[in-house]
Amino acid sequence: MADFFKRNLDSNLKSCIIILTEPTTPLIFHAQPGGTFLFTGCFMYQYPKQILTIAQQVQSYIDAGMVITSRADVEKALKSVGFYRLRGYSFHLYDNATKKYVMGTKFEDILMLYQFDQKLSALIFSMISKIEVALRVRLVEALLIHREPLVLQDSSIFKEKKLYWQNISTVASEIARFMDTGRFSIA
Repeated sequence: MADFFKRNLDSNLKSCIIILTEPTTPLIFHAQPGGTFLFTGCFMYQYPKQILTIAQQVQSYIDAGMVITSRADVEKALKSVGFYRLRGYSFHLYDNATKKYVMGTKFEDILMLYQFDQKLSALIFSMISKIEVALRVRLVEALLIHREPLVLQDSSIFKEKKLYWQNISTVASEIARFMDTGRFSIA
């Protein structure tokens, strides 16, 4: 690893800043590891893949054996959704060994799967939001018996003290993060 940095460092620079962080979300269903990667003033990384135009993206689908009935519709979808976002919906129909799609794979089917996922996500999110609000209301109702606005800060009403203090610590960390960044993290 040290040889790599020595070969690629710019000889005019005296210092190098490299910041690497771990991904903050679990890797679910073909998700790729990610995080923040900041390299300033040290070396240039040559990305191994070529950036494709919309027309080249359509051609790559065709070359891989995908059935395209309307090139204009595919281009429109790629312009609004994106090649790489849609690609995730076709993994199960792609054979990495042959670098081809399963015989009969249609772009329209991939797009319909994406649209279904969008509708399902919206439906689930709206239901989860309603459940969250209902749970908050029930929690407030349950705590009203104490007639104290800051009752959640009273550890004496909680059975599991260790869990109480862990939660208070998490809340304090989130408040500090918000004060630093202006946004809460979603765990």
